[in-house]
Amino acid sequence: MADSANVSSIWDLEGTDSSYEHYRTHPGFEEFRVWVDKAYARERVEVLLDNSFLNQFRKGDFAARLWELELVNRLLDTGLTLVPTNGSGPDFCIVLDDGRKIWIEAKLVNSDGEIEEIKQVFAGGNLTEYNTPVRQMALRFASGLVTKAEKFRDNYKDLLNDSDLIIIAITAFPPSTLSPDIEFLLKAVMPIEDPLVHFSTGSTPLSPAVVRPTHSMNSSYRNKNDAVVPKEFLYPGTEFPFIDGVLFSEASDLQKLMGVFSSSFDESTILPHLFTNHSSQKDFPVEFCENFYFHRWITNGEMLSLREDPPTKSS
Repeated sequence: MADSANVSSIWDLEGTDSSYEHYRTHPGFEEFRVWVDKAYARERVEVLLDNSFLNQFRKGDFAARLWELELVNRLLDTGLTLVPTNGSGPDFCIVLDDGRKIWIEAKLVNSDGEIEEIKQVFAGGNLTEYNTPVRQMALRFASGLVTKAEKFRDNYKDLLNDSDLIIIAITAFPPSTLSPDIEFLLKAVMPIEDPLVHFSTGSTPLSPAVVRPTHSMNSSYRNKNDAVVPKEFLYPGTEFPFIDGVLFSEASDLQKLMGVFSSSFDESTILPHLFTNHSSQKDFPVEFCENFYFHRWITNGEMLSLREDPPTKSS
């Protein structure tokens, strides 16, 4: 598990990543350090992670590597067969009993300059009211998903079989300083914006037989360079139909160990949520979906919606 026989913990060696050093030296994060050591020492975790994992964890990209560590442990909890990709393909690969493979690429979303400026204002004690930059945060998720989808298309095409399932596993938990609220993801993957309220101004109530939109619509964002970023990743999902789903996680139990607290944390924010691509023609195996909150598309009359099935397998 360690770089030498004299090292008993990941945290024994100094690093150059400021976040790594913060959690390594602060006395208030002992439980978090223990979690990381146990998660890395779990059987087969080391061989499933990239050979440069520890070096990058300490010296390069602490938050992204931490997300990979959380993710590989969740995948091992499924009880399915994981095989090493040895840096020659996506981050993780599950081989199913029927020979199909589930390829999973991890993505950690970081905040940008606009979000950082807001956080700096509040860090300085300025309590001026501001509107949470929901669209800006959703844009970061949308951009991150597009980047990973393009990587699958451009780098892994020859590695994948038509029957394989392809998933992007995405989050934004600290210390990336961007919240992983599921609202931001939904606004990044579907052409919806704010909820709509319908009411009657006359004496006659609105007819429940009339189908009305639930949200305002918007199919894309523009980034700070004025480039168009589509936000239809999962619906209609036609730009990247080969991406079969998105696995989203708040990992709130891990966030708590890192000193993050939120009134929105509950049972549903601990386990990942798996969302299917509306354009994908493939079925997800039950033995995989039962480990997560599984969101699938259903048609109800003229309305299309996502149905959430809670996990049925306890880890």
